[in-house]
Amino acid sequence: MHVKDIKSMKAEIKFSARLFQEFIAGRISADHFRGLNGALELFESQMKQGQTLSGARLESAGIDQDDDYLVFQFSPDPAARPLKNPKT
Repeated sequence: MHVKDIKSMKAEIKFSARLFQEFIAGRISADHFRGLNGALELFESQMKQGQTLSGARLESAGIDQDDDYLVFQFSPDPAARPLKNPKT
């Protein structure tokens, strides 16, 4: 799994496409998925920072690799941030 900040305004989360498919297919539990790579916590941390999902892509790992990567992109979303009083 890989997390990349882009100019502190955008972020990416990259992890095994097969692992994600096994999770979605119900072959592994959410707790097991969380324990393997921390991806669920990374999604939560993006929400806490006011960033929401803005894109996704499949990235090839190359012919010699067993697995490809699923990459999720996040961008700032004012609606996802807590409201703040501008006078304080």
